[in-house]
Amino acid sequence: MSIMNSIRTMAIELHYKHKLKDMLMESIIQIFRMEELSVNTRISIIKKLGGAINHQFGASCTEELVIELILALDPEKEPELRDDKRYAAFMK
Repeated sequence: MSIMNSIRTMAIELHYKHKLKDMLMESIIQIFRMEELSVNTRISIIKKLGGAINHQFGASCTEELVIELILALDPEKEPELRDDKRYAAFMK
């Protein structure tokens, strides 16, 4: 395989990985909007899905979104988020 083919293959893989990440982030927002679920259920699913996305991509890429959505659903969760080592560093 030539260098150009290798570069092209890596670019395609990166493109699809980025698209997958966008789709997964959109799924977090869809959970946020599901009013037929209780607030606590949505918060739990948002946290778990955010953690799964982070694990999939090997990076902390969802914390800020997760924090914003949780606080929009229930502002009283702020102390709980500040105490959680996963989210504390991302709290403003």
